[in-house]
Amino acid sequence: MSAGPLGNLPGLYYDPIKKRYFPLASRPPPPPAGPPPQPSGGGRKRKSRRASPLLPRTDSKGGVVDVDVTMREAAAPRGRRVGRGVATMMSSLDRARVEHDTLSALYSHPRMVHRHSIELYEPNSSPISCLAVDREPGRCWAGTESGWLYGRRAGDEGWRRLMGIRQRISSVHVSGGKADGHPKILLATTQGPTPAVLLTPVLQSGSHHEEDDSAPTILFNLQRTSDLRTSAVSGTSVALAADRHILHSPSPAHSTSFVPIYKASSDVLTLWHEPGSVYSGTRSGHVRAHDLRAPPHKARELLQLASSATHIQTLPGERILCAAMNGNLDIHDLRFVSASASKPILRLQNHVNTYTPSLPITVTPTTSHVVARGQDDVVRLWSARSGELLREGLFGSDAPAGRGHGKVVAMRFESEGDEGTAGGVWVARGKEVELWRGGGG
Repeated sequence: MSAGPLGNLPGLYYDPIKKRYFPLASRPPPPPAGPPPQPSGGGRKRKSRRASPLLPRTDSKGGVVDVDVTMREAAAPRGRRVGRGVATMMSSLDRARVEHDTLSALYSHPRMVHRHSIELYEPNSSPISCLAVDREPGRCWAGTESGWLYGRRAGDEGWRRLMGIRQRISSVHVSGGKADGHPKILLATTQGPTPAVLLTPVLQSGSHHEEDDSAPTILFNLQRTSDLRTSAVSGTSVALAADRHILHSPSPAHSTSFVPIYKASSDVLTLWHEPGSVYSGTRSGHVRAHDLRAPPHKARELLQLASSATHIQTLPGERILCAAMNGNLDIHDLRFVSASASKPILRLQNHVNTYTPSLPITVTPTTSHVVARGQDDVVRLWSARSGELLREGLFGSDAPAGRGHGKVVAMRFESEGDEGTAGGVWVARGKEVELWRGGGG
């Protein structure tokens, strides 16, 4: 016991570290004497066989195990054996990060595997204005500025002209299908003095009359409107943006009209449709949510953007992607949005726009990445998870040779591909449609 500056005082002890006297009753007991207890099992401590999922392992002779083998074991499901060892367990966060980084690498380096020109089959064809892609790989449809609709199936050598509406086709979608329990319908809308909605059935692949002229077609001519900019589908439900109005039909194939559900104070430029709800963006920058179960002409104000809304799309996790004409490309949290003031949780940097009301923007099937073409004609790729700009000049849009084929006017992703690939994306520029794939095609 060390003595303090006042010596040893009765009933007290001196702590040299704290330099104070304390009662003897509060003094901690001394550490036990002797060696620490040995673990059971013969006195030898077993080494953990668990390896780091991100570092190479060494074998019994000191050699380094292949890093790829370590990563495969780390990504294997729980309980699955890889080779002679048990797969390394990863937390869900680590697994999600590895999967995201893998997809980032695949999406950042696609390779073109097909290029088909509509002009080869229709010398007088006009440039493409929009695209639609089916869940079945290899099926794609294209609308043109002059109002012609073309289709292509897997295995086709080129494009087939399906029908003409004689006005610019502003949007084309495929709705329904086995997953929705309804017949599959091809929907196209036109923009012009007398806008129209065209519906034609999409039959099973390989059918003799697959979306050809013999298939029954329904054509809606919309009255008292002069513009039909875009549309959105969810199952068999269809929403249209006609001037300042939003029109809706739960199933156009079984209904004779579209019903107005809202009238905005300015033109509706973009729509997004999910089951039970429609989201709209207007020229004045308002972003609204419309509950189809509520009475018509009711809407919930979500956001007031600094410029015209040119694209909106909901994302998992109560998020919404919004593009504005001033070049902002933001992701907001729907749980904390306010029509008066709302800051985005992510801003995707370097997107370029100053006056264009419609630029091609799409999200990958995993909703993990955003792809957009800027007003400078450069296609960029971002992570929707971190907001990081991963690649500029996607699909050859940064090279003179890429731009020589025309600027990208539409992009549509297929479903995800097999293991080690990122699926395919159809890209339209000028009179050509290209199919790009990641992961080595």
